[in-house]
Amino acid sequence: MDFLYLFFSRDEINQFFSDFFKQAGAAIAIICISALIVFLIIRELICWFWKINAGLKELSEVNDNLSKISKALEKISNTMAKNQKALSASAPKEKVPEKAKKSKSRLDTEL
Repeated sequence: MDFLYLFFSRDEINQFFSDFFKQAGAAIAIICISALIVFLIIRELICWFWKINAGLKELSEVNDNLSKISKALEKISNTMAKNQKALSASAPKEKVPEKAKKSKSRLDTEL
């Protein structure tokens, strides 16, 4: 930077650099905003081309349908549990012979 002193005074050089950095701050802000806008446009084009947005919509619909199925199965399960309790409460108890209680089945020994 010493070579600049051959052609310009110190005040001129200081004034140039202070103006430059003021303008550079605005330029950097404009460049960042422009880059963000370009990024968002390119991202949208890539998502459109590869059908990513459509895939997300389909996955969302599948998720909603699975939630509905899960709720329906839960209702059915609760109804079946209530019916089984009612049937077991109303059914007469069978007496199991003592010999059957003491003997182990083949399945009990394998476990």
